[in-house]
Amino acid sequence: MGLTKLWILNNIKHPGGFTGNRTTLGTHGINFLEGAVTAINVGDREVRVGKQPVRYDYLIIALGADYSPAATPGFVKYAKTLYNESGCAEIRDILHSLQAGTVSILVCGLPFKCPPVPYEASMIIDDVLRKNGVRDKVKLSLITPEPQPLTILGPDAGNLVIKLLGERGIEYRPSQKTVEIRRNSVKTESEEFEHDLVLAIPVHVAPAILKEAGLLDQSG
Repeated sequence: MGLTKLWILNNIKHPGGFTGNRTTLGTHGINFLEGAVTAINVGDREVRVGKQPVRYDYLIIALGADYSPAATPGFVKYAKTLYNESGCAEIRDILHSLQAGTVSILVCGLPFKCPPVPYEASMIIDDVLRKNGVRDKVKLSLITPEPQPLTILGPDAGNLVIKLLGERGIEYRPSQKTVEIRRNSVKTESEEFEHDLVLAIPVHVAPAILKEAGLLDQSG
């Protein structure tokens, strides 16, 4: 359950503690095969899992998204990622020793999976810093290209989240398209925001295997 990886930030969960038991699928008449999909052949109606071919009549594809940190200049060198277990564990340790400074939560591009993540993460970090007694010495900001939080849920939900951010003293900077992450700042198309630490959501891309199968449009 990848959506719970943010709970590493406040020690509710630990890396490696997100697995579930899928052995019961067989009791529901579902044949479960675990492995990496290495090819999709639409014409022959065949998927290859490792080297094993699997025939199908209908195919439902749910490969998720891959991440492309390199798509944002400076990400690899200067940002910590919120979208994997190791990144969240590293951030947890940094927060434990953080005494002061400016922390930016950054969304590098649209769309991205699990839209609540930057808002949940900012509030968890706010809570951790309060419990550590240093929140008044740390400036928190959230920078995103979204025009409002949770656009898929409409303006009422978005306004509620903005209110929650305001109550916690988290600066909200919407409609900001990132151009570059620098050592001490994030440069967007219209502004530049200084930081001591940037925690980022990388640009999402479709898995290469879908491109190889001819299943992507011109946008990728």
